[in-house]
Amino acid sequence: MMSQLNFVLPINTEELLTSSPDQYYVREVLSASRVSKELKVASAGYNEAGSTYILNHFDTYFSAVHLYQDLPRVVIYGAFEDIKKSLLALPNALNFYIQQDESPPEEVKQEVQNILKMTIYLYVSLFNCLEKAITSDSILHNNRKKSKDASGSNLKVNWASVISALKKLFQVPLNNFWDSAGVDNALINKLLELTMSMLKDQRIKQDKEAASEIWSFFGLLVSNYGVANALVIRVARLVKEHEFLAPIVADGVQHLVELFETQALLVTFVYELTEWQLQETNVESNAVKNSTRVVHEFAMRLPEQMRELLEYLSKYLRADSPQLRAMVLGVQVEILVAESRKVATMSADDKEPWRLLRNDILTALEAFTQDSSSFVRARVFGFIARLMRENIVPAVIQQSYLKKSVLHMRDVTSNVRKAAANCITCMLKHNTFGPKLPYKQLSEECTEKKNELVKFKYEVFGIDMEKQEQIEREWTEHLPGLLAELQQLEINPEDESDEENGSCHTLASGVSAGSKDSGISDDCAPMSSENERPSIDQLIRDAIVAKEYKMAVEHCQTASKTSAVMLTLRDRINEFTDVQFYLCYMQLIYSKISLNSVVQPTQEEHEKLSEMQKTVDYLTEVVKFLETMREAMALMCELLTSVTIGDMHEAVDFIIAARQFELDDAADGINALLKIMLRNEEDRRNVAGAALQTVFLTTDATNLLSHTTQVMENLIMLYRTVSTSSFDALSTLVTMWATQGTLSNDIIDALWSAFLQKTPTTKENSRIALCILRLATAGRHTIIDRNYRIVATICFEKCGFEDPLLVVEGLEMLQMLGTVGIVGDEPAFRLLGTDPIWGQIVFIIKHYQHKKTPVVNNILAAAVRLIFAIHSKPFPCVETLLKWFTPRSQKTPIHKLITYCVLVGEIAVSMHKYLDTDVYNELKRRQNVRLKKSGKVKDVRASAALNNSSALKQRNATALSTTGNLDESVIDGAEAADEDADFITHVLEHSLDKQISLSRMFEVVLLICRKPSEYPTEVLQVAGASALARGMLLSAVFCEKYVLLLFTMLLRSPYVQVKVTILIHLVDLLDRFPNLIDPYTTKLYILLQDKTTEVRQTALNTLSLLILKDMIRPQGHIWQLAVCLVDDDAYICKMARSFFLQSSEKSNNLYNYMPDIFTSLSEKFPRENTDEADVNEEKFQIILKYLFTLIDKSKQIEVLVERFCLKFDNANDALAKRIAFVLALMPYNERALQKLIENFPKFKHFILADEVYSWIKVICTNAKSKELKVLATQLEELVKEMFKVDGNPPRNIFRKPAPAKKKKQPVKNAGRRKLKRRNTLQDSGSDSDE
Repeated sequence: MMSQLNFVLPINTEELLTSSPDQYYVREVLSASRVSKELKVASAGYNEAGSTYILNHFDTYFSAVHLYQDLPRVVIYGAFEDIKKSLLALPNALNFYIQQDESPPEEVKQEVQNILKMTIYLYVSLFNCLEKAITSDSILHNNRKKSKDASGSNLKVNWASVISALKKLFQVPLNNFWDSAGVDNALINKLLELTMSMLKDQRIKQDKEAASEIWSFFGLLVSNYGVANALVIRVARLVKEHEFLAPIVADGVQHLVELFETQALLVTFVYELTEWQLQETNVESNAVKNSTRVVHEFAMRLPEQMRELLEYLSKYLRADSPQLRAMVLGVQVEILVAESRKVATMSADDKEPWRLLRNDILTALEAFTQDSSSFVRARVFGFIARLMRENIVPAVIQQSYLKKSVLHMRDVTSNVRKAAANCITCMLKHNTFGPKLPYKQLSEECTEKKNELVKFKYEVFGIDMEKQEQIEREWTEHLPGLLAELQQLEINPEDESDEENGSCHTLASGVSAGSKDSGISDDCAPMSSENERPSIDQLIRDAIVAKEYKMAVEHCQTASKTSAVMLTLRDRINEFTDVQFYLCYMQLIYSKISLNSVVQPTQEEHEKLSEMQKTVDYLTEVVKFLETMREAMALMCELLTSVTIGDMHEAVDFIIAARQFELDDAADGINALLKIMLRNEEDRRNVAGAALQTVFLTTDATNLLSHTTQVMENLIMLYRTVSTSSFDALSTLVTMWATQGTLSNDIIDALWSAFLQKTPTTKENSRIALCILRLATAGRHTIIDRNYRIVATICFEKCGFEDPLLVVEGLEMLQMLGTVGIVGDEPAFRLLGTDPIWGQIVFIIKHYQHKKTPVVNNILAAAVRLIFAIHSKPFPCVETLLKWFTPRSQKTPIHKLITYCVLVGEIAVSMHKYLDTDVYNELKRRQNVRLKKSGKVKDVRASAALNNSSALKQRNATALSTTGNLDESVIDGAEAADEDADFITHVLEHSLDKQISLSRMFEVVLLICRKPSEYPTEVLQVAGASALARGMLLSAVFCEKYVLLLFTMLLRSPYVQVKVTILIHLVDLLDRFPNLIDPYTTKLYILLQDKTTEVRQTALNTLSLLILKDMIRPQGHIWQLAVCLVDDDAYICKMARSFFLQSSEKSNNLYNYMPDIFTSLSEKFPRENTDEADVNEEKFQIILKYLFTLIDKSKQIEVLVERFCLKFDNANDALAKRIAFVLALMPYNERALQKLIENFPKFKHFILADEVYSWIKVICTNAKSKELKVLATQLEELVKEMFKVDGNPPRNIFRKPAPAKKKKQPVKNAGRRKLKRRNTLQDSGSDSDE
């Protein structure tokens, strides 16, 4: 009988195949071919015998488990469904026995146990087989391979139904079928094995129903079968291994606690997940991270239950593990958040414990902002941000938190910087001060309110408040000593010291604490009596000043017994305790204030004073908050360029928030964002562009009209915000928006309406709208195509006479007509000279011709650019302008001379662009048309490949011609480009004066430049130098003729801006005519030593650009750029570092410069015989240290070691010390160190010098690798040999050896050159060895 046998759950399948007399074992394992047939027989057996059928058919199902890999998937699935059906029927069968009054017989119990264990064993085993098969099929499918049983490849097991069947079974009190020990532990472990296999599978994340069923099943097992400890241990083990389980386990434990009231289980979980981290030595970081995360999740879901564990968890705040410390802080924060949400419904008695809890947690958070772990610091700032979002942090603490956050914006760790930046953003978004926070306005208001408060106090109390505040500060210092003496006298001992402290107000507050109608008359004034009071009052005050507090109290006691005035005063202010009264009276005495000088304020005055004080306090806090935010904005702008793009995201969020709250410094952030648009990193440009679009193009408007109007106003505000240095970035941004369609037609129409003042706006906003339209036209030319005549009418007729800046913008806008260029075979857009627009422009120029305003120069410059951009024949028009503005006499006013120079310079630049681009492109267009007509398509393609201005620039040639005088000859193929360039160059050099005479045009300019003493105005000299440099761009002959004059002005002019202007133009001149300018470039290095910082900055910037572009070679002068590394100006140092960094990235540039730099610097910064020896050496070392950090190629180091060792041959002591210093800077590899050893004879004579020995010692010490240590030891031995004299050991390395006794030189050496004393001493040893 089966009831006589015992089925024992096996650890593995092999145990059931081993025969045993007392235990059930499998007698026959069916073959794979028989399993399917026998399973059908077993299924029929279930229909006959119910769940007991398993006793007779166990071997059949075991065979399916044993051979699952050889069976079709549908067969295994069918077997599993049979067992599941039997499992679902078991509760009804078992309830029959449970409902009986008597306990079932032992035979029945044994049979039921066997049925349960067999069924559950097969249920779990078949489920595992199915899961393995499904996983295998999934892998095969992913690898695009077909499984052998395609019909079962789509089978899936419903996990929720699997657990549901078990849950239904275990709702039956199965303990009735076991002895007092309860259900077999092996059976429970089998069930836990099943559930754990589900939990550790990532599919559980998506199967919410299965997860819920699993935790409900756990609750059933914990409540009825006592498996809490086993469950916690198993789940905790899984949590350590699988990160995704944290929210699932937290949800499950919450389910158990709330539905099954298993609070003790939560405690066990927390203990199991935390305590092991203190007990184990080798702790895996992922396991710690996962464990602490689960505990944090517990706090989020079960804050009330976790609050009881706070005391237990607090010990982990001192743990070594950063994750544990952060976990405890996170738990505290979650509990505080949960408790704070109940504050509104709390009673007054309940609020006090909450307030204490809040203060403790906030204090702990502030302390842990200085934690040694960056992980903890980052989490703390995240917690503070969370509390700010929940409005939990009091205003008095926010400022402290904000200061901490700003401080950690410079943290060395990126995640801390990000967390601190995010915290600052949260504090701004959730501030308690208001939605609009303009610093300047609030600061001025705060100052005004403070002054009003001081004035009001003086009017009410009749005393000088500043003096009184000083007296109060002094009184506060004496207060503890007086209070101590009063307590020793045991006056009214039941009073608490905190009451006494709290009662020590100023005179005004102490008196006002009594009745408003106290009726204290003048005769009660302590200082008003002429006979009695002054003496005792003076004694009291003198004792307090001398800090003899005991004597002061004794005098006060004496006065209280003998003074009628004091007794009267005591009766009138009877609500004070004795200690309070004595302190108040002594303060009156100390302050030397008579009561009759104190005016009792009315109730209305009290209320007004209170309101004024609150206002001042509020504004003071706001100003402090905004001042800290200003510091934060500067740091946020730095974060925008951080290496870590995550830092940039946080900075962008803050800048957006600052703009929304209208912080004054938001403009700095916007400008910083705009500059990002000019960087090469596309990801950063995208982030900055999206942020700017959010700020300026996104609104909350509910209709289109409101939206476009708001966007138009935002764009005008953006234009006002932009600094001069960021204008190019703004132009790029608006052009991009227009190209992408982000600036819709509705927004463009709104800008046109603002320009035309169809909508109410100011004249300045109207002009700015036109500026924005001009920037947008670069991305969408249709904006100006149909509206240019309207622009001309508004700018040059209606409004231009009152607003010269509008005239400039109108001219700039019309220039956009010329940016379209050549489209197909059509020529570029040009206006005939008879067009009415030119008449309008002439009229407006004549209107401003004689006005003394700098805007005239801008109008002329813009007009010249417009003429060359769209005029069909620009040269006659320009000639007319020159005649109008050419000076007629030597007494021409300075401002007119400046205007003429500006005009000439702009003509030169525009003419150069016109010839270099427009004329050349027109030549190519005509050539292409001719080639098309002749049918030579291939040649057209070849010619089109050269249809760009770069081909012309490479030949350093320009073209000069009008559209009516171009040669019509036909030139075939790609040779057309060369022919055109040669032709234009010839015309430029030999026919330029026929179009416009350079000599005549620059006659006045040359006079100004040649005679600076006659024209000693800096602005005029700058204009003249700029015009001359621009004119030199046009012709090689003109450039060669006046290049010496330009460099003479550069070197001798006393004006800073003249030098700066010429330096800027030299870049273009050198690019245009390198052979003419290059011989003079050595003069530029002189300006690096100029006494003016601006000149040095410009000179360094110019030279850096020319050298990095390989336009000049700095041989022999590179050391002068190296000296800039230690310049007094920080910006120059920064530029110099940037130059050498870029130079090090270009082939071998810096490597080749190093010997020259060393030699020249050694002469520039001498070590000896100067008062600045220390300063020189410090600068020398700073320069060399930085430069050698940029050299890291092994081969370069090897060569440099040998080169610098060769310098020892002709070195003196001072130079040898510096060579040794340089050798110590190099990052040695094996070959480099070997080179140093090979060259040791060259510097061995200098080893006795302390500094040389020290630097060689540094080289040996820095040898870290095994190979280098061997060579370093060899070098150390060579050094030690140099310290041995007559076989003695080496001397103290920091003490120079005593001079050795001179040996008589042999006759054969008598003719040798005499050496220095040190060298003679060093050579003697080696000579004797020889």
